[in-house]
Amino acid sequence: MSDIIEKKHKPSLNFMGYKNVIRDMKELSKGFKMLLLIGGIVLIFFGFFSIDVYKDEAGIVPDNLKYMVGSHFAPFKQYINAFLHGSPLGQAGTSIALASTILYSINGFAAFTGLFAVAMIVSGKTSQFFWGLINAILFASFALVAGNIGDFLGQSMLVLGAPLGWYLFNFVYKEGHARTIRDLDKWWLRLACVLGALVVIVGLCFGWYYMIPAAYEGIFGLEYTIPDTQHFFDGVANGIAMFGYFMQLGFISEQFWIWEFINIFKILMYSPVGMGDQYVITIIIQYIVWTALSGYGLYKLQLIPIYEMLKAKRKIQSN
Repeated sequence: MSDIIEKKHKPSLNFMGYKNVIRDMKELSKGFKMLLLIGGIVLIFFGFFSIDVYKDEAGIVPDNLKYMVGSHFAPFKQYINAFLHGSPLGQAGTSIALASTILYSINGFAAFTGLFAVAMIVSGKTSQFFWGLINAILFASFALVAGNIGDFLGQSMLVLGAPLGWYLFNFVYKEGHARTIRDLDKWWLRLACVLGALVVIVGLCFGWYYMIPAAYEGIFGLEYTIPDTQHFFDGVANGIAMFGYFMQLGFISEQFWIWEFINIFKILMYSPVGMGDQYVITIIIQYIVWTALSGYGLYKLQLIPIYEMLKAKRKIQSN
């Protein structure tokens, strides 16, 4: 999502920007530092605080777990749910409940590292790749237990592809200028690119939609029982996100249209619309922030240039 590449002070292998983590933090504006502080506190708080509580109306919770009933401590709610009803990791039981609770509790920290990644992207800092890698690892672990297998596979691909992105941005696209289809001379070429992109996106969405159940059953050996609505969001979101990632690797500025749509779509995906009672407030907050930041990138790198281009054409025509 970055259109800015930070110039290196000295030629050295700074893999994923890890050497710049502390320095980049110090160089952030006061506004970003305040955003990270407040955002971090809010995200970690909601990572462990559940607005909804588990109510044992059927009286099926064992006596040794009664103290968890009615608690706003999110891990307690997740543990009881997995203990009694199982999770995408497996059937009900103590081991699955413990594993599910640990992985589910990662969501607050995953969202927190996501904030760091976006802050570094917007500021053009090299450590964006370091934070992006950490976020992808944590988010993949959380998505697995949340039942969004597409997100798990998508984030796993990002982990594998992160070094390639770092290499391209630091050693190939050193000029710092993104490509754009507006540079194409013929209008029909621009139209062909857009139509071709739509065809590829639809194909990727269908591919992800049908691949997710097969991948889940192949990985866990369990029947895919995720609700249809959640399955739909998972497939469409990852199909479009994969195309956006290809655009990112190609350093194409139109990628911001994709990211803006995906961020809004992910808000719905992790809200009650997509996940019902299992919605995740921390991830919703993360994507709200990402929507604002990708919207800034869209405004700066797409809307303003388009406006300036139209303004210049009108000026030429008036003369």
